[in-house]
Amino acid sequence: MNTRLLLLFLAFGFACSPRPYEIAYASYRDRNYDIFLATGDSTLALTTSTATEYNISWAPDGQKVYYTVYNQPNRQIHSYDFATKTETVVLGDSTVRSIADVSSDNQTLLLALAGEHPKGELYLYNLATKAKTRVSNNEWVESGAKLSPDGKQVVTSIQTSLPDSSSQAGNAEIFLISLTDQSVTQLTDIKGFNALPSFSPDGKKIAFHGCSGPNCDIYVMNADGSGLRNLTENTVDSRWPRWTPDGKWIAYTRTVDSNSDIYFISPTGTKSKPVITSPHRDEIAEIRPGRR
Repeated sequence: MNTRLLLLFLAFGFACSPRPYEIAYASYRDRNYDIFLATGDSTLALTTSTATEYNISWAPDGQKVYYTVYNQPNRQIHSYDFATKTETVVLGDSTVRSIADVSSDNQTLLLALAGEHPKGELYLYNLATKAKTRVSNNEWVESGAKLSPDGKQVVTSIQTSLPDSSSQAGNAEIFLISLTDQSVTQLTDIKGFNALPSFSPDGKKIAFHGCSGPNCDIYVMNADGSGLRNLTENTVDSRWPRWTPDGKWIAYTRTVDSNSDIYFISPTGTKSKPVITSPHRDEIAEIRPGRR
């Protein structure tokens, strides 16, 4: 893919000051999504292809960002290396569905692959050996997954009922999967489609979005499923929560009148502010680890 680093200056809002975090996100321009990096008071375009790039995950050292490329006929997992400013195809075969996370030692990817089930399952993919280890095993869809900070568990959304006349998406709940014995623990029991869970940096909290109708809200709970709290409680669509590395904020995608922007909200829900706003659809923010 012909990829170049392009410096752009875009409109944004963060209390009228430069952004204190570096944020990778997908932005819809030129009729497809590309990956961008918001840093300070500027924005870098990391990809400029005609394919759609989406589903972003950082390497824990912040030196690479991984993402899914929706090529035809097959999807691919790519990485962008900030030291060399180059893009690499990590995995590109007929089984690829999407990237979910990167292990704390930078050696393993958490992926959705369709090798043993057409709808896709979660796998650990060793970057050195190319070995794939299956993590999930169910008949319905997983929607988003993240590794725990200690690398011993995966938090994911698993569909628990199929779409029907009352719910176009069906029902999905948040689960923990142990990587030691593959045991599965259900954390939520909420009507609607609950998805895209993410651990706080200390592993004590989990954020996710819950959709009981056309709009979704951002929720936070303890890692054992207790203490559930709706942070947004509004009539606009709020999705894709991701923690800042210091745990002070949760980034999320806020959509109003078909335009999406990136907002921050505090884990208590008491403070919220825009971070990236533009005339384009700006979505799925992932915060660069260890950078302020």
